[in-house]
Amino acid sequence: MKKTSMKGTITLIFTGFIAIALLLTFTGSIFTIEPGQVGIVKRLGNLDDNIRESGVNFKLPFIDTAIKMDIRNRKIEWESQSASQDLQIVTSTIAINYSIDRNSVIELYSTVWREYDIENVLIRPVIEESIKSATAKFNASDLITKRDEVRESITLKLESKLTQRGLIINDVNITNFKFSAEFDRAIEQKVKAEQEALKAEKDLERVKFEAQQQIESSKAEAEKIRIQAEAITKQGWAEYVKLQWIQKWDGKLPSTMLSEGSNMLINLK
Repeated sequence: MKKTSMKGTITLIFTGFIAIALLLTFTGSIFTIEPGQVGIVKRLGNLDDNIRESGVNFKLPFIDTAIKMDIRNRKIEWESQSASQDLQIVTSTIAINYSIDRNSVIELYSTVWREYDIENVLIRPVIEESIKSATAKFNASDLITKRDEVRESITLKLESKLTQRGLIINDVNITNFKFSAEFDRAIEQKVKAEQEALKAEKDLERVKFEAQQQIESSKAEAEKIRIQAEAITKQGWAEYVKLQWIQKWDGKLPSTMLSEGSNMLINLK
């Protein structure tokens, strides 16, 4: 009876081990890839050539190692100090959106075996180089006024270096340019001088306009006098004198009457 009980116990234990082994084998043979990821499999130290898509995937238990790579868009910000073409020190801050090319994940993993080293090993050195190369092409003041051209120069440099490494540059933005205090003061003084020059120019234009208005007003007055003179000449001076007498008359009759044929006028004030 004891032998039967012992045998049953051993069988139960053995069955448990088998069940556990089967469970471990099953769970070790599947892995799940989330949306926005791809997977690669390393078998005994060698990378499989097949890229696994999102969903449930299978591998050999205890032999294969599943590696997941995130290919979604990600962002990196970087600050770099460099020199402009006119040797002004400028601190640039840029933001880059990039992603991993899904067709290059195997080669990329072979180059940088830890995903978080992609930025440190591949991207940051290229960003530094791209910024220094771009700012050296422009004077300090042009870095502000020609920001789009500077951004384009940085973008082209990044793409030429990183696309061949399996990275996609989706967007590049320059978030800030910061210069030395001396340069900022020089820019402020230059802007102030330009504003004062513009104000002086406007004031001069206003004076010229007012002077021209005065000239035109004088011309109009002279023309008026000329027309009046021509009219007086045509009508005769007698008519003009009578007109002036009428304009000055206050409506009262003179106390002294002259003879009918007299041409003498009474000067009424």
